[in-house]
Amino acid sequence: MVMKKRTSRGIAPIVSWILLLGFAIGLATLISLWQIDQTEDFGSSVIRYASGIMDCNELSFNVYSSDGCNTVKIKNSGYFSIDGFVVRSFSGFGAKSDVKEVFVKAQESGELEFILVSADRIEVMPIVDVEGEMVGCKDKVIESSCDGLTELQEFTCEQADPDNCGRLDGTGVVTCEECCENLEKCCVC
Repeated sequence: MVMKKRTSRGIAPIVSWILLLGFAIGLATLISLWQIDQTEDFGSSVIRYASGIMDCNELSFNVYSSDGCNTVKIKNSGYFSIDGFVVRSFSGFGAKSDVKEVFVKAQESGELEFILVSADRIEVMPIVDVEGEMVGCKDKVIESSCDGLTELQEFTCEQADPDNCGRLDGTGVVTCEECCENLEKCCVC
């Protein structure tokens, strides 16, 4: 009887297939775990952004400027707190324009007054704290020309008649003095 010698060539392909299958399963597991982690991060950022939008929608504030924006007054006229404001002041036009940006922390009183130097117009954006992260409310930016009143303030002055001018001071939008000074309306309050 002739004995055949066993060779290991028949086992090598099986071992390589088992190793390849194990490598594929391990790689698929790693990719799945990474993808789950990325989805959770994306979900929390979407939730943070959405809650920031909801917080921003509830805000209400007014900007008053006088003396050509040398004095700017910001008043929180809503029920929700605002943590700060980003104030951009623009001076000059065209290639020689100068833009300055400053963060101003809000006061607990709800009113904030500060001084700017040489501005032609300003933009004020409220900042709120959402889950420990500061969020700027881009949809709530108020622009104010340093030459006079904002569009909302002018509209409010125009709507006031001499009998109810005294109510302007309580609106939080514009005062009788500002209407008188800029539009010569409601000068008798």
